[in-house]
Amino acid sequence: MTSECRKRLIYKSSDGTKLHKNIAKILLDERPFNNLEEMASITKTSTSSASRFVQDIGYNSFKFFLHEYHLETEDDVVQKFIHDQIETMKKHIKNEIHIISSKYDRSIALFLKLRLDMHKLENTMFDDQRNIKVRDYLLSIKSGTLLLFDIQGDSNLISNTIAEIATIKNRNFNVVIFSTNS
Repeated sequence: MTSECRKRLIYKSSDGTKLHKNIAKILLDERPFNNLEEMASITKTSTSSASRFVQDIGYNSFKFFLHEYHLETEDDVVQKFIHDQIETMKKHIKNEIHIISSKYDRSIALFLKLRLDMHKLENTMFDDQRNIKVRDYLLSIKSGTLLLFDIQGDSNLISNTIAEIATIKNRNFNVVIFSTNS
């Protein structure tokens, strides 16, 4: 792949949970939800997805994000980094967006779509729970941007996808990687 198609948006952290929570804090900024049903309705996703998201970040943290959102001084650097990465991703997104994530990251990837103003774009999403091969999904993409999303860092999905992308001739989509892995 050419260098411009391998935009690597990486943040290394020894505490993946903290990174996960900081991303969640960004995603929920200015989007207060009173309960899971309201979150599911506003985000156009299922209550079960909203529930998994809450489980990911912890219910007490979730309540904190909803009602007492603020930036803690020690987290300013992380907050700024994630804001910058989201803005960078927006610059590289062309037309529709396609997202590949592991099943463990699906909930948070749905919220990332919101922060990238995905409601304005035609978008599709692949995750490894669906009964479809990654290559078939990639071949179905005709244009736009493919976002490879890996926060949990415990899946080979991203590296396998990159290997598949490298074998596709005349590819017409940009690739953006958001990963905690180097």
